[in-house]
Parts: sequence; C-alpha cells; structure tokens
Amino acid sequence: MNKLVCSLLTIVLAFAFASCEKEIINNGGKEKQGKSKFKTISFRINEEITTSETPLFAYTRGAGKKLYGINVYQKRANSNSYSKFAYGLFDDPSKISIALNENCLYRFECLIVEEGEDGIYLSADGYMEPFVTTNAKPVMATNSFTKSSSVCFAFPPQGQTTVTGNKQVWSPKLVKQYGTLIDFDPKTSDSVLLKVKRAVFGIHLTITPPEDGTLEVSYLDDYTETVKASDPIFDHQAIYSFSQVAKAIEDSYSGEVDFIVKWTKNDGTIRNEIKKVVLRRNVMTNIKIVVKTPTPSSIAIEEEGNEMSNENVEWTINE
Repeated sequence: MNKLVCSLLTIVLAFAFASCEKEIINNGGKEKQGKSKFKTISFRINEEITTSETPLFAYTRGAGKKLYGINVYQKRANSNSYSKFAYGLFDDPSKISIALNENCLYRFECLIVEEGEDGIYLSADGYMEPFVTTNAKPVMATNSFTKSSSVCFAFPPQGQTTVTGNKQVWSPKLVKQYGTLIDFDPKTSDSVLLKVKRAVFGIHLTITPPEDGTLEVSYLDDYTETVKASDPIFDHQAIYSFSQVAKAIEDSYSGEVDFIVKWTKNDGTIRNEIKKVVLRRNVMTNIKIVVKTPTPSSIAIEEEGNEMSNENVEWTINE
C-alpha cells in the first residue's frame, strides 16, 4: 500500500514540475505568449555605391553570385542586453523576412559575399567560412531563418576564408560587405534597412620578365607569381577582401603588406628584395615590378586623392 501511495505521489509531482517547466518555456521566462504581438518584417539591403565606382568596381559589378548571411539578436523589455535569436543564409534577397515580437528590440548583423575570381566553398553540409556558425557548422542557403538562442554566424569574420577548391586564404578574390543595425523596434516599421559597406582593396600587378633567369613574386601570404625571361609581361588585376572585415569598412582603413621578389639568375645567383606596400580600402593599387641591369634605382609612389582611385607603385630592382 505504501509503495502504491509513493508511486502516485511521484507521478503527481513529476506532472507538476513538467507543467511548470512548460509554462516557463512558453512564457519566455516573464510574459505569456498570448500577450505578445508579432509582425513580419522584410529586409532591404543598402549596398555601398559611390559616384566614383568605375575605377575599381565597374568590371565586376553584377558578375558574381551573392550570398547574404544575417544574424538577428533580441532584447526583451526587461533586459539590458541582446541575446541570440535567429540566423539565416540567403541567395535571394527578396525572401529575407522574419516574424518579430513588437514588445522587443532587435539588432541585426549582415555579411554579403559577392563572388569574384573566388567563390565560397560549398561542402556537402553547406557553405564554409565565413558562413560557419559559432559551433563550427557550415550552413546551406535555405532562404529562411533558423531560430536559435545558442547558435549564430561567427560574425564579424576576421580570419581565413574557405574558397572554391576547399582552400583557405587570408585575402580572397571576392567582395565582402558588412554592416549592423541596433535597437530596431518592430512597432515603428514593416521593413529593416540594413546599410553595408565594402571591406575590399584592389591590386593591379604588372611584372616585366627578367633579362636573365626567373622572378617569383609573393604577396598577401597567399599568392606567388612566377615569370621567366622567355615569358610575356605578367599583367593581372583583381579585387580582394581584407580579413579584418569590421575594421576594414571604415573609410580610412588601410593595411601594410610585404611584396617579396626572389630573382634566380641562370648562373644560380639568387637575389631577394622586399617592399612594403600600403593597400587602401576601395583603392586599386597598381604595382609595376621591373628588374634590369645597373641603372639608377627608382621607386615612385603616386596617390590620387579621390576615393576608389588608382594608386601607383613602380618598383625597379637593379642588378
């Protein structure tokens, strides 16, 4: 009899605790779901466009596929901080929408990647860096949000990017744009306007073949170009993304990198030269490398004042 009473008491207590737990989950800890009013909010992405766009971006504009990664954070009325709410990866911006609680404020974080010479590597499980989550999982472009209080994209990206071929590079040949919006109140509007800015620079590299031997030019920790005496002039330009995206969207951002030249002559003699070059946000830097027999050395830097202009670096290496 005592065993029966104990069993019944255990069942009653378990039911009571389960009911209490369910109520807390449904109430979000404070308020009942029935008191919350939800509104479906659409997104408009305001990408950076300037009147001087032609020098750097005209030949790539609209050429590559775009991926839109968005994090959504929520702040409840009785809270002083934001918590994870949802994330999603889209390749169709017209489908970016989400139902939001009008009793809460929201913060948004958006990263756009536009393919250039490189694209983001798509594994069997989804797109890789920078579109991996905080639990290191790749994400498919489902054109929908996944609600989560524990997982989101690892934004802002600040490391290597995994590009087509499953190769990790610091400065991929593609365009990254990034932006945030804080304290959005769903009661004030049916749409979110997210302004993003580019975190990119350009390099136009010209290498004149040596009169003797082979040149190897290494730069950005990722790339090496080899030019032999019998080769034509190497001439290539591309747009690259900075690795520190959040900092690189600042108008005056720049980074100093080493260009390393290794000149191997036919007699086996090797000469190494290093030059530091400043790469500026939204500027195409023209770098011309020439090696020749003894003549006066010249290194000239000419910088134009307009945003997204061309910057010239002429580097002559004398024997």
